[in-house]
Amino acid sequence: SSLHFACVDTQLPHMSTSMGPGQGSAFHNCVLCRYEDLHQGLYLGFKGLRPLTTPQLQHLWHENSLVATTFTNVSNRTAPSTQSVSLFNLGELYTAAAKDVQYAAQNPGSTQSDGVSLALNRQWLFMQANGPGLLYESYLHSLDFMVLLNQDGIVLLQRAMLALLSIEGFIIVVVAVSLMVKLLQTVSVHRQALFSVFLAIPHSYLRTLASKSVSLDDDDAEEDEEEKALRAEEDAK
Repeated sequence: SSLHFACVDTQLPHMSTSMGPGQGSAFHNCVLCRYEDLHQGLYLGFKGLRPLTTPQLQHLWHENSLVATTFTNVSNRTAPSTQSVSLFNLGELYTAAAKDVQYAAQNPGSTQSDGVSLALNRQWLFMQANGPGLLYESYLHSLDFMVLLNQDGIVLLQRAMLALLSIEGFIIVVVAVSLMVKLLQTVSVHRQALFSVFLAIPHSYLRTLASKSVSLDDDDAEEDEEEKALRAEEDAK
């Protein structure tokens, strides 16, 4: 969004020609305020103040690593010169130049217009030379670095989630094994209680049962005698 408004800013004087004085001024103020908010938000944060932690962002926003084109020659106002600035300072200079151009376009006789046409205005030349090129590309680099920083944060978050899942799985396994051991111990206790019933029988009675003889032949003989008696009664009849 800030890149879009940076490019729109460079066309503010041309847009004002198709609007009324009141409409153009209101539109310019709205766009400039929006751009300034976005510029400062990229630097300071939108939802809360945050420091620039990576060396790439600190170098881009804090150090004078950008070479801006300025127009400060008194004898030849269109002759360019260079100045080393940081991205934050370049954005502030661009905002100030846009405000001066807006005022000069609406007030041709003011000191901001320097008594020349808008095409020869120093601030307008500064905006044309630095806005669509240097400032736009610098914002792109800043956004690229922020995307890479967020990707690193996502990787750390994924690792943290994997660690938490591993810990959760370990806890579940430990709980399941503990429950199984407890159930096996309960079954073992019940089995021991079942077999202890035999220990309650007196030993003398167990000895008697163990020594008692069981004769299957006597039972078979008694059954044979009964069958013979029944047959004899039937024959007698």
